[in-house]
Amino acid sequence: MKCKTFADAVELRMEDLKTELRRIIMKRNITRTLLVITCLATFTASMVSTTQAQCSNATALGVYGFTTTGSIILPSGPVPVVAVGRLTFTSAGTVFGSQTRSVGGSTAVERIAGTFTTNANCTGTIIAQVFVSGALVRTSTLATIWVDNGRKARAVFKNTVLPNSTILPTVLTTEADRLF
Repeated sequence: MKCKTFADAVELRMEDLKTELRRIIMKRNITRTLLVITCLATFTASMVSTTQAQCSNATALGVYGFTTTGSIILPSGPVPVVAVGRLTFTSAGTVFGSQTRSVGGSTAVERIAGTFTTNANCTGTIIAQVFVSGALVRTSTLATIWVDNGRKARAVFKNTVLPNSTILPTVLTTEADRLF
């Protein structure tokens, strides 16, 4: 295309400059957009891998305060149970502590000793022997789950067996929070 006047030539050159400027701006915008998408994809991928944490007995190590609530089922009907206590979970897979419990309004201080295991999916088992004045009064097996990176635990009593092998039906749950 030939320009008839100098003004036509300047106008044509201005159009070429505007087109080139739009290309530069578009390339920068595409580069920025790709950078943002790459950062978001990397962040999302890192979040997925960290949310699939594994648990072990080391997850549970420490001292916990806990409460237990529910009922024991006697032939005469359900009896309310509450307890508050402190447990220590050790690297040897043992657990020990004490609790003050109330069964139907009758209170006692009890000592607890037992073992625990923790699975990779953060579930586990506690087998606890409970003593009053040094005498075994029951053995309970609890199904547990460790939550909040081991800072909290939840449990349900699977079974409770008296020293004479009598199974005591229960509907009991425990919530525990790490103290240190």
